[in-house]
Amino acid sequence: MEVLDVMKNRFVCLALCLVMLLALVLTSCSSDDGASTDKVVNEVESKSLTMWLVSENEVSPETASAINDAINEITHSRFRINMQVHFLTRDEYEDVLSDTIRAYEDSRNELDPSYVPTVEETKQVVTDASGTGTMIIEETVTNEYGVVTTKFPAFRANQVDIIYIAGEDMYNDYVEKGWLYALDSELSSSSKKIREYVSQTLLNAVKVGNTTYAIPNNNTIGEYTYMLLDKELMEEFNLDGLYNQGEINGFYNEYVFDLLKNVKKNAENLKDRFGDVLPVNASYDYCLNLLAHYWSINPDTYAAEENTFSFLGYHYTDPATLSRGETILSFDSLFADESFNENFLELNRMKFDGGYFGDLAEGQRAAVQFVTGDLSDYEKYSEDYYPVIVKYPSVDVEDVYSDMFGVCTYSVDPSRSMQIVTYLNTNADFRNLLQYGIENTHYHMVEKDGRTVVERLNEDYMMDIFATGNAFIAYPEPTMSPDVWEVGTQQNRQALIEPLLDFDFLQVAKESGATSTSSPTVGTAGYTYSFTTGYSKEILSQDTVLREWLENCDASGSGVYVLHTSSTSGQNVTGYIYYYNNGISNAAVNVTDGGGAISVDYTGTAGSGEELTVISYYGRKNASKLNWNATVNGEAVTTSVTYRNQMINFDFMNTEGYSITYNPEMTKAIVYSNPAVMEWIDGIDESATAPYVMRYSKTVGDQIVYTYLVYVPSIANPYAVTVHPTGGRAHLVLDISYTADTETALGEDDIQYALFAVSVVTDTQVEDVTFNLSMNGSAATATETTDVDPGFGVCGNLDTELVRFIAQLNAKITELLNGCENLEELEILVNDLKVLLTPLTPDEIYQKTNTGDFSTMLSELQNAELKAYMETQDTEEFFFSIARATSHEQLTRKGSDSEGAVVDVTEIAALGEPYPTYSSPYMLYYEWLNSNGFIKKS
Repeated sequence: MEVLDVMKNRFVCLALCLVMLLALVLTSCSSDDGASTDKVVNEVESKSLTMWLVSENEVSPETASAINDAINEITHSRFRINMQVHFLTRDEYEDVLSDTIRAYEDSRNELDPSYVPTVEETKQVVTDASGTGTMIIEETVTNEYGVVTTKFPAFRANQVDIIYIAGEDMYNDYVEKGWLYALDSELSSSSKKIREYVSQTLLNAVKVGNTTYAIPNNNTIGEYTYMLLDKELMEEFNLDGLYNQGEINGFYNEYVFDLLKNVKKNAENLKDRFGDVLPVNASYDYCLNLLAHYWSINPDTYAAEENTFSFLGYHYTDPATLSRGETILSFDSLFADESFNENFLELNRMKFDGGYFGDLAEGQRAAVQFVTGDLSDYEKYSEDYYPVIVKYPSVDVEDVYSDMFGVCTYSVDPSRSMQIVTYLNTNADFRNLLQYGIENTHYHMVEKDGRTVVERLNEDYMMDIFATGNAFIAYPEPTMSPDVWEVGTQQNRQALIEPLLDFDFLQVAKESGATSTSSPTVGTAGYTYSFTTGYSKEILSQDTVLREWLENCDASGSGVYVLHTSSTSGQNVTGYIYYYNNGISNAAVNVTDGGGAISVDYTGTAGSGEELTVISYYGRKNASKLNWNATVNGEAVTTSVTYRNQMINFDFMNTEGYSITYNPEMTKAIVYSNPAVMEWIDGIDESATAPYVMRYSKTVGDQIVYTYLVYVPSIANPYAVTVHPTGGRAHLVLDISYTADTETALGEDDIQYALFAVSVVTDTQVEDVTFNLSMNGSAATATETTDVDPGFGVCGNLDTELVRFIAQLNAKITELLNGCENLEELEILVNDLKVLLTPLTPDEIYQKTNTGDFSTMLSELQNAELKAYMETQDTEEFFFSIARATSHEQLTRKGSDSEGAVVDVTEIAALGEPYPTYSSPYMLYYEWLNSNGFIKKS
């Protein structure tokens, strides 16, 4: 009987399998996820893909196997994809995943295709019957029931396909390393249905430049800030009708001010019916920040401190449009805006009167208060208040980058991987399997309070609902409201993108600080290379990979060792090749190419010294790898080459302990506004050809900033400067090299001096910084001046002197505003600031300077302290700085020709040199928006 039952079961299974197989061969299905899911064997090749996930608790091998089996029941038939999901806890996830990708990279060599490990193939390609093409014949196996099924490809060692991305740092790191596949072509074709399921706001915000490298897990974005107007008090003063007519759109509204005045004025009369009423349940500063976005830039850190008051800012209007692409946070001179002045004065009238702002005490009620919440709270608050949205939910860093899925660049099939990512975002059954596990094993559905909810049966499989895909198609967690995703969908439609998301003054202001000692050279095979040499092992060892390599080299003995690191983009390959010779002293180094090889030639003496040389390389991928040779004193030596297919571009200029920036080819015009620097320059013999150095150090917070300004009074040739960190981490030595191009002579219109600056910001681990200055290869002794503050930062294109001017002026204005003791004094000061801070055109500045209008205007200022402050300013410089700070146009000064007509000039008359006027903070911000496509074109 048992045998008959077994046979009967086998026949039933066989019949079912044959039916399924027949359907598989004869049908072609359309997928509801927008991806091709044809089941015809000859059209869709089978694949094996991996997915890497974060789990809340450790997942046992038995549970992981069961989940994978359940997933593959879906993916085998629908996609002809075999899945292997790796579950890792959050604390181990990034390390394990990164190590796996690196291990795969280390098994490859981009310059030699033979280094790429072969993948076990499970198909063969044969000519079809017509002889006109090919068809794919899958390798098959026969199961225990005698049914022929597809054999999927074996998983490759260290295979990574679909990646969960846990935050901004991981995302940026993987993009920078080239580990994430660009998804835009998939989003425009087979995966376009994602756009129907994932917030377009999130998809736009996650772009790097114009490229999408990951799909955010759809979830509810941000929160609203509501201004709540007490219904009964609004009705008491007949203001409810104005609300219903849409006349109240924010705190700075005449009817809101009427409500507050009436509450304050009638406080005693209201007590019997309403109790003790506080006009505004908020602070003065909170309300001030509702008036404008303030551009307050710290002159030492270049951080934009948006909650610190500034005379520069963007006066808020419609909160529904405060989104990147809709609104440019202009650097307006706020006191030049009459609407801002009126609102600012009204707010301060309440401050001077007192009793308007505060925190609710027990038993009090507020006429106006501010709360945050989601969209569903609007109806909740409507029972007792008139709610007004003063801030819409906006996508910030956490919303964008917290939980995403991407496809690894090294995926065996990025397009098929993207099919799974698409399905995860568009199919509820697949999505909930990944989140909750297997129904009736890990959870079941129960009726509770009139709705069907998830009830977990155990904690064998616990996942974060926001880390496993599109939250909006998942069953809500038991603690969530039943309509949480419906409300979230509506909220996301109103969500905005923070205008400053991903913008950082410090990043756009940094000078790149290239350290190469050679100019880029086009090699004989068409690639381009340059090199630098002389780094200390201690500095290089701050990178963990380089430190391990150097230690292994030393352990192997004396010789020449090569570490070849590279990455590819399309058909191009870039690389950094590290040469380490640990058996030479007093080495001179030259790098050449030819015959399919790069050669590093050393001249020196054998010894216990060392020489570290770095070659940067760029070109097309070659059919065979390049050789990396070395000679010592003309004799070829054997090199030990290690290949690592990960770009290791160690930034010698910015390490854990210090950050070096420098500005070559400066002009006197750049430092013209600093009297101390100009006095120093003017006191130097202009015929001298030796260098002079102004050295200064200062403490900023817990860091020390060293600045070196180098001036060579008389030069005859164009020059180049390189800055090279050596020494140890604790005792940093800067090799500053000045090299003249003796083959080229300066023209009579060229600047006949050299001026450049180096700035080093160190942490407490760097005990001191010294420098060695060389000119044309020979050590140079500079005449030093110490303890004179150069008064400017060296930060790329950002005019740091303008930033400092804004900060100093803002500090003075804030001091004067806080010093006003009554509204009358404040009104006088605001009127004066309106005069001073209304930007003038260069034409107007020129005219007023030359006609004495500035003197007349300044004499009419009413605030004595402001008037005295302006007497210390260079008036023309002051007004030109205001114009530059508020304009995103490139401004030039105005001068006059011999006939007195107004003409454009771009130089300081006293110097006859160009004057840079294009590096204002607003210009940088505006150009960042423009270059990233965030400015809408008409």
